[in-house]
Amino acid sequence: MLRLPIFPYYYVNLHSSFILLDEFLSFLKKEEFNGFLEFIFPNKKNFIFLEMGNFYQGVSVNKEINSCTLQDIQNDFVLNVCKLPEDELIYWSNLYYSKIFYENLSTDFTDTVKLINKLKAEGLNGVLNIKYNKNHLNIYFFNGNILGISSNENNRFIRGTSQLSNLIPTINEAVFNVYKIVFNEQTSLASELEQIKKMLTDLFNYLNSIDKKFTLNLKKMCLAGANRYPFIDPFSGEFEYSNGKVYIDDTINRQEVKEGVAFILNSIANNYKFSEQQVRDLQKIIEDNGLKEFNFLK
Repeated sequence: MLRLPIFPYYYVNLHSSFILLDEFLSFLKKEEFNGFLEFIFPNKKNFIFLEMGNFYQGVSVNKEINSCTLQDIQNDFVLNVCKLPEDELIYWSNLYYSKIFYENLSTDFTDTVKLINKLKAEGLNGVLNIKYNKNHLNIYFFNGNILGISSNENNRFIRGTSQLSNLIPTINEAVFNVYKIVFNEQTSLASELEQIKKMLTDLFNYLNSIDKKFTLNLKKMCLAGANRYPFIDPFSGEFEYSNGKVYIDDTINRQEVKEGVAFILNSIANNYKFSEQQVRDLQKIIEDNGLKEFNFLK
């Protein structure tokens, strides 16, 4: 089983006896923190990944790998905190969900440099594990690019490839195992954004069919929330409903998108009086898109 390498600590050895977790999480949210919280318990570790201070994904690691949330955090823990680049959250939060891709390749038939170049060309999301001379080396690939390496010496993550070029000549009589990360589709930024856009497109087209001024009313509602959610400002060019399609700039933070969309839907609920049949139709659109968290008609 692969495990997270050791990253530089942002905070280290915070004991539950001396920390108010809710207040600490509020502090991280104000900081718009990107990274993970490592909760160490006597028999397991829980990793909680945060995007802009908001919950992104949780992984509980014991003999098995399970998902977890902040609600699963018990008392009596030691907490370490590590920062990560925002665009790497999807990679590291799914590292434990890795499956063997190529197994037990030997240097008798496999050249190290050629294998690395092959994995780059294939756009690997995963890890190349190399066992040689009682050493272990992990090379981390994200979309075919090498993020960095770690070794069995201390499992410390070393970003970039500067040390890799020095290590490659020392690799002989090695065994290679390639792991491919199985991304949890619910945490994929791209797939979730497309899901939200599809739901909004279906909702807005339905609302446009019962209110010919819906597009204008939508802009007014967005303008009312633009101070809080700048991306929905009708003049920003980052959110638009036009010609029966919804556009959302894919660089907008996922949590901000979700909160901004929730604001728009709540505004719609407050500005329209729907019939019972219309409520059923709108609820069906939400259910068909698999996004029950946005049911603004409850």
